[in-house]
Amino acid sequence: MSLTIQLPLTIEQHLRETAIKQGLSLENYVMQILALKSSSNEGKKRKKGLTENDLLMHTQMNILPDDLEEFYRLSKFYKSGELTVDEHEKLAYLNDLIEIAHAERMKYVVALAKLRNISLEVVMDDLGIKRHLG
Repeated sequence: MSLTIQLPLTIEQHLRETAIKQGLSLENYVMQILALKSSSNEGKKRKKGLTENDLLMHTQMNILPDDLEEFYRLSKFYKSGELTVDEHEKLAYLNDLIEIAHAERMKYVVALAKLRNISLEVVMDDLGIKRHLG
């Protein structure tokens, strides 16, 4: 799908500068903003009326595979101390995306536990969600 919108020049410049800082094309950056906003709005609407299948669908990670791959690649550089400033900013941005996706996902996992009337830990085990401490 293609969409063309007219933006004030200052907004367009801000979006372009932010995308460049994060190592993204303007198109990918705007798509991520819209995806995050959309998932946030879905979360507000989901309180009532979702079936177990709906909840299960929403418990899936909502991160682009390329973003995950880039996150893991940059993480290796970070651990070896070979990360540039720009790569560090990109890693921080990707980390934020992943944390937001996990937080959104957990809303549905909690709702699923309530629907099934079982503990959160049991649902997480059922779904294969690992718990990392520390």
